[in-house]
Amino acid sequence: MTSTEIYLELLRAGLWNRPAVVSGSVKFAELVELARHQNTLPTVSKAILDKLGDKLPQKTHDFFQDVVQKCEKSHQAANSVIAYATQELAAEDISSVLLKGQGIASHYPVPTIRQAGDIDLYVKDFSRARAVMARLFGPETEVGSKHVTYHVGGTLDIELHKYTEVLAKESQNAEYQRISDKGTSEDLELVRLDGHFVNTPESTFNAFYIFHHLWHHFTGMGIGMRQLCDWAMFLHSHKGKLDQARLGEWLETFRLKDAWQVFGCAAVQALDLPPEDVPFYDASKARRGSRLVDFFLVQGDNRAFKHGRHGQSKLRHKGGSLRFIHRRFKLMFPIFPGKALLQYIRDVKNGLLKLFKAGTPNHGLE
Repeated sequence: MTSTEIYLELLRAGLWNRPAVVSGSVKFAELVELARHQNTLPTVSKAILDKLGDKLPQKTHDFFQDVVQKCEKSHQAANSVIAYATQELAAEDISSVLLKGQGIASHYPVPTIRQAGDIDLYVKDFSRARAVMARLFGPETEVGSKHVTYHVGGTLDIELHKYTEVLAKESQNAEYQRISDKGTSEDLELVRLDGHFVNTPESTFNAFYIFHHLWHHFTGMGIGMRQLCDWAMFLHSHKGKLDQARLGEWLETFRLKDAWQVFGCAAVQALDLPPEDVPFYDASKARRGSRLVDFFLVQGDNRAFKHGRHGQSKLRHKGGSLRFIHRRFKLMFPIFPGKALLQYIRDVKNGLLKLFKAGTPNHGLE
């Protein structure tokens, strides 16, 4: 087995909490690099420990054990902050809805092996919620067009959302906001974190929202296999519970049904997600799904292109970003040719505008 094949097998084993089946020599340095690039190192680390256990050299065993333990602690910290923030908001009669992240992790067979990230809380009473959050966590560290950010010690950030998402096309955005408003108000799904129940979106809207966010990252500047895992685990845990009529209508409205089906094939191929867990699964798109898996493995998260490398000049950062955009276009074109071409033209134009400081400023929420 190649390192990529071993990585995918370990990823599947960690996701489904089953023993890995690995043959050939295991090159741990290559596995760690692959898993980090895909934001799945804790998932793979657990599978390695379960498979090899005491057969590992002590230093190697300690490394993977440390990864798993740090991930468990990050989950505990995030869940504690979520419980605290949502209870404090509720005390002020402000309802909040947890988006993505820890809410999705709760649907994994082993939640604590999902690499934790930022906390995203959506509220409708945004102005009052900002005041509460400032009292709890101090001043905002970032103000964006759809959310503000608070730093909560260590490396944990919590984002307070005014919108779950904002679409570029005004007509589509108006329809999306209508769907989002209902999906974050009615029939909310409760998950238990740190001993407290927390709201997450209504399940059918959440399936659509998680995929829409996945698609946004795919067409943007970085996507890791963890995001495909999130969508797959959510679909598996909600098999037979989704309103397929509504979901199908939304996918048609936003022209995402083809993409949904291709991603479904990728999840089946790479993650062993049962095909029957994917609404509207279409096996005829398996070849494009296979190419999509290759796209994930080559591209990965690419945070350096989004945020720059430490000490790197702006000119070199933008040059690297343009090379990344060109490489991504070549990989995306055989899968989604129309979208790839439009995205390439848009990204090159925006990249050049930013390079020459002619981009449109973001005035944020103020």
